[in-house]
Amino acid sequence: MDILKTLTTPNNDIRKKTLDLCMRLLSPRNVQNVVGVLKKELVKTDSPGHDDGKEYRKILVESLHKCAVKFPEVVPDVVHLLMNYIGDENTAGAKDVILFVRHIVEEYPKLR
Repeated sequence: MDILKTLTTPNNDIRKKTLDLCMRLLSPRNVQNVVGVLKKELVKTDSPGHDDGKEYRKILVESLHKCAVKFPEVVPDVVHLLMNYIGDENTAGAKDVILFVRHIVEEYPKLR
């Protein structure tokens, strides 16, 4: 989805609105591509050049959670990446990851 290119903007409000729009446009045909882009963006937030990484990471985790709930076939791809962020120094982001993992473990016992 070309609209995801706007995630390169440094403004988190624009990023959040873009991701909200993408979540509404999500379909079985494009969910893998969207999750791939979100995973790449999440990894980029670890780099030292990201000053707003904590807030942006929280937005990305929420979006990945929405994708996984809406399309369960992407759950295995998302869970393994998000497990790396449970020990995040950003308590709000780590809390979101824990809530996501708890929800997934309750819904999909095979992934335990």
